[in-house]
Amino acid sequence: MITWITLSTAAGKGLGPRLTIALWPLLVASAWDGFRAWGRWPGPGPVRAAIVVVGLALIAGSLVVELAVALPAWTSRVREDELALSAIRSDPRQVVVLNDDADMALVAADYFTRPVMFVDHPRRWRPLAWQLATSGEREFLALSRTPNTPTGMPPFHVEDERLVSRYHLQHFVR
Repeated sequence: MITWITLSTAAGKGLGPRLTIALWPLLVASAWDGFRAWGRWPGPGPVRAAIVVVGLALIAGSLVVELAVALPAWTSRVREDELALSAIRSDPRQVVVLNDDADMALVAADYFTRPVMFVDHPRRWRPLAWQLATSGEREFLALSRTPNTPTGMPPFHVEDERLVSRYHLQHFVR
């Protein structure tokens, strides 16, 4: 149950793989002990052979799925995130505003060097714009995976909008 909960990606990248790494040696030792136990099992030869063949097929299938499907998809996603992060870091605007908490995983490293804000509901964009204007901000960058950020939030308006990999970057100015 704990592993299932920690594999959640609701806040960005899943935590489970990093948290369960310490358990992997125990899992390997347990699997090895299981293989040795099957080797000592005095059951009929054809049953033992079928169990070994099915076990090897499951291991081979797991490796194929991991190496041919999951790893290329993960590599592609990391490459897309790297492009978006480079675009965000090269942007001169100081304030970054997110509308999806999962995007925090992308800009988390920049959290301590520039203001990163989060708008959890569309009706909160206007109060945020007002607060940024009141605090003297002249511009900000909105980051979203979906193009649902309002384009006009007085006194700000969209000056530029572009798509970088799967992220929408909108530059708002007064």
